[in-house]
Amino acid sequence: MNTTINLRDYYPVIHTNDQFIKVSDEIVKTIVESEKQERNYYERTRYHKAYYSLNRGDGIESEALHHHPSPEGIFEDESLVKSYIKHSTHFLLNSASGFINIIFLG
Repeated sequence: MNTTINLRDYYPVIHTNDQFIKVSDEIVKTIVESEKQERNYYERTRYHKAYYSLNRGDGIESEALHHHPSPEGIFEDESLVKSYIKHSTHFLLNSASGFINIIFLG
């Protein structure tokens, strides 16, 4: 069985006038459930006065959301850092010696 809904109720910016369409009962059930979840979320937020984030920049909230890296991941990160340091040091030393040669040796 089909139910008629007004698109203006769901998309007021796009549909400024009433526009009725027939949709299946499954879609209506999904819309009603979604609205119910939104209302419940709003009420839980209001009840617990949870309007602000607990993350003060110290990483507590972020740490709770992210998983700890595996030993393999830690090893890969460390090897990347070591490789970066090795190559950047080599580049800087070569650049510095070239710069010194240009300045002092003409």
